[in-house]
Amino acid sequence: MPLFRALAQSRGVSGAVYISHDGVPAARAAQGWRSDWARTPSVVVAPTPEQISGVIREAPPNTVHIFSGIHGPSTISHGLQEVLTRGDTFGIMSEPRAMDGAGTFLRLGHSWATEGRIRTQASFVLAIGREGPIWFRLAGYDPGKIFPFAYFLDRPDTPSLSAAAGEHSLHIGYVGRLERAKGFHLLLSTMSQLPEAHLTVVGSGTLEAALGRCARRRPGSVTHLGILPSEQIPAFMASIDVLVLPSVRKDGWGAVVTEALLSGTPAVVSRRVGASLVIERHPFLGRVAPENSVRALSDAIRSVAKGVNRADLRSARAHWARAHLSAEAGAEALLSIVQGRTTSPDSAWLAAVRERDDDPHRSRLQ
Repeated sequence: MPLFRALAQSRGVSGAVYISHDGVPAARAAQGWRSDWARTPSVVVAPTPEQISGVIREAPPNTVHIFSGIHGPSTISHGLQEVLTRGDTFGIMSEPRAMDGAGTFLRLGHSWATEGRIRTQASFVLAIGREGPIWFRLAGYDPGKIFPFAYFLDRPDTPSLSAAAGEHSLHIGYVGRLERAKGFHLLLSTMSQLPEAHLTVVGSGTLEAALGRCARRRPGSVTHLGILPSEQIPAFMASIDVLVLPSVRKDGWGAVVTEALLSGTPAVVSRRVGASLVIERHPFLGRVAPENSVRALSDAIRSVAKGVNRADLRSARAHWARAHLSAEAGAEALLSIVQGRTTSPDSAWLAAVRERDDDPHRSRLQ
């Protein structure tokens, strides 16, 4: 939604329509997600197949259709069938399918068997995260049409704060589902190696009991806030020293990482987190640790902790993120691809991440 609003407001776009299969799913709502429908014009929620066809058929000739995924809800499959039949211009914006174990080959086989027309007719693929471009190349898409992409969010109103307050020298934050797939169990184990740290957790899940045991072992050093509405997350991000997301399974991008960086907070992530792509290139944004290693995770957190009290680094981090991961930055990157101004897919968005002439912190970031 932030990316859509930025596109709709761009001078390079004459009109935009957002079609959603449904509202915020119950599971997401339970995690604190809220809908932006009320303050966003030109949104169609839970359309009928006839409505989808009508939107596509009535669109101006210069319309570019963008589908968020391929094998998603019927809204996407019906819309894709419509534009394929009509020969309209379209592109795909998607995370990779899961690349874990033997199932990877089954999913690749499914993609090869079912996406032939999409492969040949799509004008571009906005491949999200570290594994996004890899997946689409393996699935047979033209490398010249695959562009690295990210999750782009609204710039927070909350100013970047200097955390590390109180009796603890390091304030660690975690936001998300309390599940093994997210590596939350590794973070809890890491706390035994970080006696100086305080951990604040936002979220719920099957590992809440394990979190409770950790809190009892570390009285006063572990706080569980439960679910917070999504609009309160930027303020939380600005109040912590480091966000940790040690996922052990594919995490397409990790929206919480973008939220942290936009607030000036560094992030420690595993390589399974899509956003590790930019953190690896720019270590001042945080650290990337191998998945499933408590020792590597604790070392990465300690490494980041050395600079948590530097207000200039928090400010530079927020400035960088707002220039590259904000909704406006995403809209600019997308339009440069759609309008043909970007001709080097492998470096399209990453080149902008590496080199930005208007970035006053450029020499420091490089």
